Formats: sequence, C-alpha cells, structure tokens
Amino acid sequence: MKVLLLVFSGTNNSFYVCNELKKEYQKLNIETDILRLENVKELKDDYDLIGISYPIHAFSAPKFVEKKIKELKIKNKHYFIIKTSGELYQLNSASSYYLYKLMNKNKNIFLAEYHVLMPYNIIFRFDDAITSRILKANRNFIKKIAYETSNKRYKRIDFKTRYKLIRNIFKIQRLGAYLNSFLYKVNLDKCSKCMKCVNSCPTNNIKYENNKFKFSTNCIMCMRCSFFCPEDAIRIGFLNSWKVNGKYDFEILKHDNLQYESNERDSFYNNFLPYLEEHEEPFVLDYEIQKDHS
Repeated sequence: MKVLLLVFSGTNNSFYVCNELKKEYQKLNIETDILRLENVKELKDDYDLIGISYPIHAFSAPKFVEKKIKELKIKNKHYFIIKTSGELYQLNSASSYYLYKLMNKNKNIFLAEYHVLMPYNIIFRFDDAITSRILKANRNFIKKIAYETSNKRYKRIDFKTRYKLIRNIFKIQRLGAYLNSFLYKVNLDKCSKCMKCVNSCPTNNIKYENNKFKFSTNCIMCMRCSFFCPEDAIRIGFLNSWKVNGKYDFEILKHDNLQYESNERDSFYNNFLPYLEEHEEPFVLDYEIQKDHS
C-alpha cells in the first residue's frame, strides 16, 4: 500500500497531524508521502489511498483547498479527510461537503472524515497545559486513523441540511478575506526584513518592492505571515485584536506534563473534555493492524 497525504496548513496544525499520521503508517510498513497543496501541480497515479487535510475556515474548507483539489482531478482512489480546528462545534459538520461532492463525482471512494482538535492560531493563544493534553490525546486518535484508513474501514457521513446552509452563509468570510487584505500592514520599525512572510505565503500574496511590503487581494486568512513573524511586525487588519504570534512547540509540548491552572477560559476549555477523555484512552490494536501492508 502507498499513501499520499495532501495537506494545506496555514500555521502547521494540519501538517503536524499528517506528519504524526505518517509515522504511524510507517510503523505498519506503509509507504507514505506528504505534499503541501501549494506545491502540487500534478500527481502520480501510483497511490492506493489519498488523505486530504485542511484547517476549517469559518465552517468550511478554505477556498484554496477546494480549488487545488478540483485542479488535481483525482480519480478512482480511496480517500479520507482530516480537518483540524480549535473547537469541536457541530456547526463544522458540513465543512467538507464540497470536497466530498467533488471527489465522489470523480469516482473516488470515500472512507471517512476525522475532526482533530488543535490549538488556535487566531482569536487567542491556547494555554500550554491544554495544548499538551490535546497533543497527547491526539496521539491515540491518530493511531486510530491509521488503523481504520489502512484497513479501509468505511464510515458513513451525513451532511445535515442546516449545517450545509450555515457553511454557505459563512462563505462570506472569503469576501471578508479579500476586503481585509487592503488593511494588512507591516511595521517597518520592527521588521527585520527576513522575508519569511514573502517567501512562505501559500498564495504569493505578499511582495516586497521599493522598501515596502505590498499585500495583494489573494489573502485566504491562513495567518501564516503574522503567526510566524519573528518580530511580531504584521498587523492583520480588522482582526488584529485576535492575532496570535509565535509558534507552539509541539515537539516539546506533546511530552510535557504541565499542570493546568484555572483561568477565565475554563468554560471554553471544558468543551474539550468529552474529546480528551475519549482519546486519552489508549487505542488498542487488534490483529488486523499488525499485518504487513507493504
């Protein structure tokens, strides 16, 4: 078996999940490649299983992801979807609806969709102790994903009409991204001219010309530029009060044993308890996953 994970990841949440999943596949002797969607022009046809991973943007898959998957014209493959977000609301239930329709139209076979909790890259920064607990729970969840997808276990999905309606209503966020792109600014007094934002923007939306940074209208609000800016020099328009700057050190946090201290976000974090309690239970492998998938 050979697996391809196609991922779009603004601030590396979805990429982290795919990389952890790749490690689990490798333990099963399953050859696995990860490709970032912004770098993919065409695909080889030698993959048995395709995973599509993205961060939820306003109850939907990013327009960029939908466009790239349409361009790639994937056909006659088994596939699954992994979506990530900083909350687990039912309102996110129809985020993959367009991808599902598109892939099935091209005679691909849907296996399952998985919603993986990861920390916010906008609104506010997650507490390190909460993030650590999420990452530890996700280790078990990702093992489960590897087991179910490698054994092609099917999970029926039901896109409820009300959630499809909400998804369509909130696609106005895409217009908001366009309008907000005119308000992005770089504080040149703080900027070190490292060009990280210019070089890493997935839509090539940022240019540096004549000692000025110019933001075009292709912003998808992935937050990569402002999140990873080493000098915290980028203003993200009308969302600036929600800006989160500085990466989470997942490799350290997933091993830490931090004690959570109660704070004003308790009621929000409490929403995660059912997810955490479910996935903190070790995933028990049965004989099927031990077979050689090479």
